[in-house]
Amino acid sequence: MKKLHKFSLLLALLLAVAFTAPILAQTAPPNAATSAANKAAAWLATQQHADGGYGPAAGGPSTLGQTDDAIFAFAAAGKAPAGISKSGKSLTYFLLGHIAQAKSAGETCKSALAAATSLPIGVQTYGGVDIYAKIDGFYNASSGMYGSSTIDHAYCLLAQKQLGRSVQSTAIAALTSLQISDGSWAFGGQGKPNDGDTNTTALAIQALIANGVDKANPAMVKALAYLKGQQNADGGFPYQNPSQYGTDSDANSTAYVIQALVALGLDTAATGTPFDKGNGATPLAALLKLQIPDGAFIFQASTSSDNVLATLQAIPALEYVTQPQPPVRSDAGQTYPTPAITSVPAVAAPPTPLVSGTTISATPTSGNSTMPSTGAGAALWLLLFVTLFATVALAGGLMLRRSATR
Repeated sequence: MKKLHKFSLLLALLLAVAFTAPILAQTAPPNAATSAANKAAAWLATQQHADGGYGPAAGGPSTLGQTDDAIFAFAAAGKAPAGISKSGKSLTYFLLGHIAQAKSAGETCKSALAAATSLPIGVQTYGGVDIYAKIDGFYNASSGMYGSSTIDHAYCLLAQKQLGRSVQSTAIAALTSLQISDGSWAFGGQGKPNDGDTNTTALAIQALIANGVDKANPAMVKALAYLKGQQNADGGFPYQNPSQYGTDSDANSTAYVIQALVALGLDTAATGTPFDKGNGATPLAALLKLQIPDGAFIFQASTSSDNVLATLQAIPALEYVTQPQPPVRSDAGQTYPTPAITSVPAVAAPPTPLVSGTTISATPTSGNSTMPSTGAGAALWLLLFVTLFATVALAGGLMLRRSATR
């Protein structure tokens, strides 16, 4: 009986540890990360173009894609994008003036996501575009897909969520079905192992979690295993590994993965976790190391120049914000003028990995409308619990058996 009592106590302790462990997941970023985000936002404010938008280089053409990223970044830092302006033209001014130029489902839905994050919702028209109708026009009822790629589809699921619209269950299932056997998702769609990348996988995770997929779902467990396999010794992440373009950690990819891990309720700053590589080499620490004194982020440790896109995409991760992120909208009664279009802005091309100093991903983005869940259900803890439970149960059974034979 004493052994039975000891076993019962051990089992109760195991259950307590298993179900409270996820509560240890941090729900707010460390002070160092928030300070880094504020410093990065201050630097970014100096890089805004005269047309109100953002682009790859100072003085160069603004693009919808990078302006969307700027909206996500400033909103994540708690700053209303409608108030971020230069020469009287704000981020939302540029967005409304150019959203009609978006061509693909991904470009349209990313800009719709940015609009719904920074402007009043409940109306269908942004910049003269019936955004509901335009998004619906990309939907293929037979396949359940918006557009033709994983990125297209993931952005549209996130945009629909941020707009407050219902998402078809077939559309959620379609995104899940695109997962490759190694747990990843590929930018273009279906693929085979090693075709996937960390950026697309991170965005797919956020889109699925935002639309109700459980954190302990087998697809999420496989995705975590894939991301774990992609992590470098410094705690950061590359675009993909193996890759002919190199596998050093970069700010963009590390930021995306941080957002995915936060969406799954994992603490990316904690030591002693599956994503801690030892000696403080955590995902968040790896990202922080890529910030330079002026506040900007560099692409990789081997580069030295300020990188606008890396900085834009780092901020939501530093703030532990995931997509669709908490909106920072201006007064609903405010008017948002749409400028006359005199030239078509450059539209960011799908991300093609490039060598040194150039970001390898121009499309995927950051951040979830809620902070990480603090309840049970984090996939890694669930697997750990099952393993430990089986071990204890087996040990307990042996104890009881031996007791019964005496």
